[in-house]
Amino acid sequence: MIALTETAQFCSSKMLTAWLRRGATVATPELLKSELDKLEFLRRHGADHLDLSRLPVGRRRMLAEIGRRSRRRTREVGTD
Repeated sequence: MIALTETAQFCSSKMLTAWLRRGATVATPELLKSELDKLEFLRRHGADHLDLSRLPVGRRRMLAEIGRRSRRRTREVGTD
């Protein structure tokens, strides 16, 4: 879990965005924990309850494709 002092570091939205976008480059226990911390942070802030049905269909398709490419890239990096 992210400690309160660590959360205080993310007072800048740019820093928070950079932290969330930074992905694991190798499969290590430390990086896995970091990714789980991000997931917990997003859930605590209600991201898992966002209603995406109001997004235009094209936008949802584009976001799904970004997610697919991201997962594919992660798998490729993890197998090196």
